[in-house]
Amino acid sequence: MSGFEITDKDVQAIVNWLKQADPKNADEEHARDFLLFLKLSYRDVGFDDPDKIEDLYDKFIKS
Repeated sequence: MSGFEITDKDVQAIVNWLKQADPKNADEEHARDFLLFLKLSYRDVGFDDPDKIEDLYDKFIKS
């Protein structure tokens, strides 16, 4: 995932989602931090629990 870069568009999408999910934290800094957390979390899933990747993929397919 080293090539994944968080864009302003990504940040704005999360800010918009946070406005509903967690309004008090609906700002760009929090959104950027959350996106970085997600990136690192998904990377770690592959190292810690490869079977969980299948569960994540199933959720992706259904979305």
